[in-house]
Amino acid sequence: MGRTVVVVGASGGVSMGRRLVGELLRIHRGRLGLTQKDAADLVHVSESCFGAYERAERIPTIDFLRDVDAALDARGALIACIEIIEKEKYPPTFLNWVRLERQARVISAYETMLIPGLLQTRRMRGRCTKRGGRRTPRRRSNGMSRLDSNGSRC
Repeated sequence: MGRTVVVVGASGGVSMGRRLVGELLRIHRGRLGLTQKDAADLVHVSESCFGAYERAERIPTIDFLRDVDAALDARGALIACIEIIEKEKYPPTFLNWVRLERQARVISAYETMLIPGLLQTRRMRGRCTKRGGRRTPRRRSNGMSRLDSNGSRC
């Protein structure tokens, strides 16, 4: 009564990238005469995790692909799949950002938003609490504004 459960991708089926990686794992493992447990021990993952990668049920990590390529002497075949697998992990519009982020040595950003109360001076806090000459609603000691029965601030 053993059932095979296959996790499908967004398109409704297992992706070609995962199938390719799974087949390459099976071929290179078989070439060396290793069981899934033996191969899993070589790359320090569980047998079930290795099997899930081989059956294309899970998306392998980049580190796993690098490690298993060396351990199974795949001569770069699995490393060549990294770009295919990366495309599966992120939405297409986000892929370029992920590549740039990996290459970056430093990431800095300029935020134009102000977070009132966070590391502010007394003078800045005074500016933040005044709006057009009016003071903002008084806050309770726990930082929450009091609301009336209509949900308006008191």
